[in-house]
Parts: sequence; C-alpha cells; structure tokens
Amino acid sequence: MNFKKIILTTLLLSPLSLLACDICGCGVGSYYIGILPEYNKRFMGLRYQYKSLQTHLGPQGNVTPLTTDETYQTAELWSGWNIGTKFRVLAFVPYNFIKKTSQSTNVSRDGLGDIAIMGYYNVFTNSNTANIAG
Repeated sequence: MNFKKIILTTLLLSPLSLLACDICGCGVGSYYIGILPEYNKRFMGLRYQYKSLQTHLGPQGNVTPLTTDETYQTAELWSGWNIGTKFRVLAFVPYNFIKKTSQSTNVSRDGLGDIAIMGYYNVFTNSNTANIAG
C-alpha cells in the first residue's frame, strides 16, 4: 500500500468530532516547535517545559484573595520522519502536570495531553545551508 493511500484512508476513517483537553492557560497544548533538528531520516527525543504565572492580581500587581499561582509542566515525547527529500512528519505525545494554588483551594491535575501529528512540505531548498556552521 503506498503512502497516498494510507493518508487518504486515515483521513476518511478519522472521527468527525474530537475531544480535547478542557484545561486552558499558559499555553498548554501549544505545541512548541522550536528550532527543528536537521536529520536525514528520523529522530526521537524527550522534551520538558515549565511555565508559571499569577492570575487575578489586584491594583499595582498586589496579591488578593482571588490571586492564583499556576504552574504548567509538560514532558513530551516527540519524533520526526523524513519521507523522501521534500516531506517531513512530526509527532508529539505530551504528558501534562498542572497545579493551581490560591488562598482557598489547591487544584492539581496530570495526564496525557493532546497528541498531534504535523506534516511539512519543503518548497525551497538551499544547498548552502549545510555549510553555515563551518
């Protein structure tokens, strides 16, 4: 079965509605791409992100009874595959740790995040980019 048939079958059999994480804030689920590694065939890695913020601050940034300290941590397994010379696929499997602390409550959640697969097509190729680093 060739690659085009696999993609077409996947798109046709995918569900019409998807469930997503109901927790928002501080970029959870905002798949950080960063600088993409250059590789010939494939790679796999583990990444970690830490984000924190204070919400509901009062005038001049004072802490109030509504102030919440929020921490978002993500450990993410990610991988990439080159298919031929023009097409690249990236996949992300995040595991999120979320903690919210205020004067009245402490909320903590962790679990598997939204799994994503992204495809890239190389339109322009510059053969001199490999010589930049020396």
